[in-house]
Amino acid sequence: MTSRHHTIGYPAKLIAPVILDGVEVESGYLQPPYQEDVPFTADEETARDAEELVAVEERPERLLWETELKRLQDALAADSITDAELRKLMRMERGLE
Repeated sequence: MTSRHHTIGYPAKLIAPVILDGVEVESGYLQPPYQEDVPFTADEETARDAEELVAVEERPERLLWETELKRLQDALAADSITDAELRKLMRMERGLE
């Protein structure tokens, strides 16, 4: 099993010089942007496993929905869509169906 992680990005930032008693002891510099990977916690792993199970169960239903949406969009493009199909297409595009 691959290790899951969050990738956290940090922007570039200007690091100010260190000055003691009016003397610069360390020059300032521009720290370049960087990122780090932080491993998931055990709770995050468990939650992600549950999300993946739900996604697998919903996949066939989603494919049917996408096929129907494409069919209706094609009918609209071909000017062969019925009024009932047009209403269904509008509901699907708005997430109401």
